[in-house]
Amino acid sequence: ADGRGGDAERAEGALAEGLGAAAAVEQRLLQTAEGATLRRLLYDVDLFEAAREFLVAAQAAPLRRAAVEALAARWSAPKPAGGTKRFGRVFGPRSDAAAKGWGTYSEDAPVMLPQSAVQKSRSAWGFVLRRQLRRMVLPPWRLPIRTIQFLCQMLPVSAALLVRARWRAHRQKEARWRAQSKH
Repeated sequence: ADGRGGDAERAEGALAEGLGAAAAVEQRLLQTAEGATLRRLLYDVDLFEAAREFLVAAQAAPLRRAAVEALAARWSAPKPAGGTKRFGRVFGPRSDAAAKGWGTYSEDAPVMLPQSAVQKSRSAWGFVLRRQLRRMVLPPWRLPIRTIQFLCQMLPVSAALLVRARWRAHRQKEARWRAQSKH
């Protein structure tokens, strides 16, 4: 009815999932000129190779350990009272400074961008996606090699990292439970 039907429904869905202001900030970053640097970085970087290096390079071991610790800490964090989601905070009205640039906060549409900015952003993200897809499949021998790398290197290492994170989360929960039982 207001010309933004799909966008309003997506925004409402994001709020229902508990993303609220975080979704608004992400949407504002990715769909405005401020996201140009991020788009350019994603355009220039081979994301498959970056992910493979993160998972298998010896130099990335400290970063992998930190990622496992962060994931384990998130999984082992105690659930808040009332059974709500951990990240499901409710945000109130925007500050006066934010309202000057972005208008008053509305749960129906947390971010209101000009249609031209949205179209320009979609076009730019389309370029990024096409560039990444081209990097995956061209030259023709690259796709089979990357498929083998994914199946033989990245998938097993990813599974091992997730198992390590789950095990640490279990141990952290168990240690917390034992500490509470002693008191």
